[in-house]
Amino acid sequence: MVTGHASPGRLARLRQTLRDAEAVAGLLASAGAGGQALAALPGG
Repeated sequence: MVTGHASPGRLARLRQTLRDAEAVAGLLASAGAGGQALAALPGG
């Protein structure tokens, strides 16, 4: 049955998925920034 409203469990899973995606994006950004900093060092 489709009512146009998501169940609370489905909303909780969606929120968790979004938080996980944000965490992964943050880790990738940090790794990228760290790589750039290392590359800028002499001999890097």
